[in-house]
Amino acid sequence: MVSFHLSFGLLRDKTRQPGLPPLPPAQIARVVELTLGEPPGEATHWTGRAMAVATAISLRSVQRIWAAHGLQPHRVRRFKLSPGSGLAAKLRDVDVVGLYLDRRLTA
Repeated sequence: MVSFHLSFGLLRDKTRQPGLPPLPPAQIARVVELTLGEPPGEATHWTGRAMAVATAISLRSVQRIWAAHGLQPHRVRRFKLSPGSGLAAKLRDVDVVGLYLDRRLTA
């Protein structure tokens, strides 16, 4: 014999509303596209919160999308030129730029 509380709980679970539907593929593609593009404003990379605001989804959804696609925008390395006007003159004055491929030979 099934207890009253157990049967009431099963009935309530059967009639409750389902959870949120999954994100549409177009929205997931938009998050990936924005992540691979330029960051907003003068930022160096996209943050999860900034992406969540830009795409109107939750931070956790952004984190799940990034994890599923193997994206880590905070680990992207970029070379940026100095905005200073003296950079070109400094580069012209450099005579030798060394690159050590095998440090054991020079040690």
